[in-house]
Amino acid sequence: MVRLIVFIYLSIFSLVLAGTSYRFDTVLYSGAIQYDRSIRDSGLTGGMYWYLGIGLEHSLEGELGYTYIKYINKPDLNQFDLSFLYTNYSFLNTKIRFGYHRIFTDDENTDMGSIYTVGYEHYLPYVYATGFDLNYSFYPNYKTRKKGLSVFQLTPYMSYSFGNYYRYGSFTLGIKGYLIGLSEDTGFGEQFYSAEGSLDYYYGNITTGFSVWGGEQSFAVKNHGFIVYNLSEKYTGGYTIYLRYVLNRNMSITGKYNRTEFKEIESPKKSQASIFVITLGTTF
Repeated sequence: MVRLIVFIYLSIFSLVLAGTSYRFDTVLYSGAIQYDRSIRDSGLTGGMYWYLGIGLEHSLEGELGYTYIKYINKPDLNQFDLSFLYTNYSFLNTKIRFGYHRIFTDDENTDMGSIYTVGYEHYLPYVYATGFDLNYSFYPNYKTRKKGLSVFQLTPYMSYSFGNYYRYGSFTLGIKGYLIGLSEDTGFGEQFYSAEGSLDYYYGNITTGFSVWGGEQSFAVKNHGFIVYNLSEKYTGGYTIYLRYVLNRNMSITGKYNRTEFKEIESPKKSQASIFVITLGTTF
């Protein structure tokens, strides 16, 4: 399946690139994870993301990520995540997305899991955006009554931009909903609902913002399929803050902090995870 997805993306690339202007960005990131009241002790994350803009009608994105989790009383976990996303801008003020995410992990239940993403967005530049993502996740090795676990997710969202970028900066206010359904109860139920709000600020070389969410999530998919929570746990809320600074025309640096609360099957306590990530972005 991975070879097929790569072939499709390379085919699209070869068809649309010839004679077309393009933009290529890369982002390298590295982070540390700290757990509280958890069966886990700490962790590390890192990887590379890339974006290829082809003319005004196509873009290809990809990411290879690695996560290491150190457990207190069980074997440690190593995981690789491979993601691809194609976006088409051919229709006026419209984005159509198709994505694929593959998981390679020491977690037996979710190893070789596949996540498929289809998305639609209508937008008016610098004013508003509204759309949704549909995600289907399948974990063929998950031990259930029927072989494998299926996860269906709908993520509607909207955002509104306001302010004056050149005088005092501009703002973007956003809201998302997460509706998640599992084919079978894995310990926390089958239906999960949550909502997220965010505010971003842009001025000069600085971009900063935060997001807060509450409700319940399990096996959630975020960021158009690039982020997947594949371990058996229930998340109940969290927040993220970040600061990005543009160093020059071709380089930027970002610091991000994320805090979440979740419940593990193996522990009666409510656990917390804190993640701090540094990213370095370049444009060619």
